[in-house]
Amino acid sequence: MAAFCADPGRKPPELGTFAHFLQTVIHSQQRRETSVLIGVFLKLTAEWTASHWLLDPNGLHHMLGVLTNSFRNRAAHIDELGKEDYLNCRELVIGSQGALWRLVVSTERHR
Repeated sequence: MAAFCADPGRKPPELGTFAHFLQTVIHSQQRRETSVLIGVFLKLTAEWTASHWLLDPNGLHHMLGVLTNSFRNRAAHIDELGKEDYLNCRELVIGSQGALWRLVVSTERHR
């Protein structure tokens, strides 16, 4: 993550990498105190109205886990996904309580 932030020409982190980053942010007090990247991320999220969803273990981190384990990893590595899988994935990502909508709401700045 730090290398990507330092050099925007680099390949962005994959979903699993970002999920691991969030897990560290959420669960490691030591890393919160020592990591510059985590410190900057927490400072940024403090400016967002509903950022608690981003830092909740049952929020974005959980949704990324479901997305990668139920859909992305299966499709990329072992299985063909059917119509029901597509509809479930679509609901998870762009449904009324989907990840994209929650990200938009969670990253709005305080007024």
